[in-house]
Amino acid sequence: MFFGYDGLVVCHPNPFEPSKEMRQIQSSRLWMLAALASGWVLVGGFSARAQLASNASVGAGLEQVMADEWSTQSSLGFVTAVQFADDSIWTGAVGANDPGTGEPIASDMLFGFASITKTYTAAVVMKLVEEGVLTLDDRIGDWIDAITFVNANITIRQLLNHTSGVYNYTNNGDLIPAVWADPDHYWTPREILTTFLKAPAFFAGTGAAYSNSNYHLAHLVIEAATGESFADVLHDRILDPLGLQRTFLPPRDTLSGTLGTTWVDINGNGELQDYRNLLDSPASHTQKGAAGGVIAEAADIARWSRHLFNANLLSVSTVDAMRSWVNLTGQNATWTGYGLGVMRYAFGDLEVWGHSGLIHGSRSMMVYSPDLDLSVAVVDNNAALNIYQLMGRILGVLSGIAAVNVEPDSQPVPSAGKAFPNPSGAMQALTIRWAPSHAGMANLEVYDVRGRLVARDDRLVNALQDDWRMDSSALPSGSGVYFYRLILPGGTPVTGSFIQQR
Repeated sequence: MFFGYDGLVVCHPNPFEPSKEMRQIQSSRLWMLAALASGWVLVGGFSARAQLASNASVGAGLEQVMADEWSTQSSLGFVTAVQFADDSIWTGAVGANDPGTGEPIASDMLFGFASITKTYTAAVVMKLVEEGVLTLDDRIGDWIDAITFVNANITIRQLLNHTSGVYNYTNNGDLIPAVWADPDHYWTPREILTTFLKAPAFFAGTGAAYSNSNYHLAHLVIEAATGESFADVLHDRILDPLGLQRTFLPPRDTLSGTLGTTWVDINGNGELQDYRNLLDSPASHTQKGAAGGVIAEAADIARWSRHLFNANLLSVSTVDAMRSWVNLTGQNATWTGYGLGVMRYAFGDLEVWGHSGLIHGSRSMMVYSPDLDLSVAVVDNNAALNIYQLMGRILGVLSGIAAVNVEPDSQPVPSAGKAFPNPSGAMQALTIRWAPSHAGMANLEVYDVRGRLVARDDRLVNALQDDWRMDSSALPSGSGVYFYRLILPGGTPVTGSFIQQR
């Protein structure tokens, strides 16, 4: 047997229990960063090579975390994708796609992202709200015909934030045997609900509990409101405008690319089997639908997360409304709230937003950090990953990433600036040093990676001065990568970058 990490292959005697020697090799190896194309990003009036995805320090930290977590967890393999504020994407994969053949898992494989689908469905609803097609306070009975065990007075808002009380159909033990018994069957949302619903968990608005049934009901509302299929509305409102070409909703979409192998104990005998054919079946796709049917590359999931929470699709006020948190049964110290189709998480002092997913053979999670302005997507292939532990370590690395290289624009630059300490701590001052120049008024501007001016300082310098000290109070308030442009007397610019760790 073989396990591989992006092309590295090592001997492995057992497909499901890595040997001690194998784990030692995996945890001690500093994996090679896959080469990613870099480009120019215009930041605050000067050209900066800010492709963080191709920065060696960033890659080395992420690779080491992945190797360490794979060596200590029970996951056969998993993929990570990070989209940075400069829009560059880092991807990595560790472990086996097929331990029987030695095929390594690859970062461009497709996987089911389960309940992360709810973020797309909720965004479609919010888009229709912005268009004036419906409102969050509409009764579902105004849009769809009666369904047994479903209160017609439930509002669309209560569907999205799981305060409807509708029974969770995936808790019905008859569901999976029915799906597996006829893989070619096409389940409609109404058929799913009429077949597998039971009595409500509570009266609408009097409690909060996660229920996949809510999103099949949202599916029906969307189709009633638009007169189009849910899948077409998803493409027209989200996937196509945002260019998310590696995201699919079968059976409407035909998968293009390699579907990663997921592993499930189908027979209940303690042995894992290849679940790929059952996963990619009409019955599996349609029973999940708007609640969990999206299949995608991890990189596209990371892109979607930043699009959603950066208000690239919806207005800022709409995204704020989606982050109206309620407490759901099952929350914990990490998962701290549920909004309109989105989750809130706390990793130490870092608050992030996103969603998790779990289906047969796959566990996944996507998050967006407003403090770092980056998103992360993770997915494994046997649903054995401690997703919170891995995500916490990844975010820890990303919170302290090394400085990026900054290159000057076409203007003559006497010397590149140097900032130290770099990274800069919360209680420290930052000093920027350059070659001595002329005396007179100088200007220092600091930009974030999105090109926004976040700090400015004007002062007199003399011909012998070669440093500029900024106290902590004058530095940007958030953690991240920052770029500075120092205009010295005579108009000569000095550029550089630094990391702020708050």
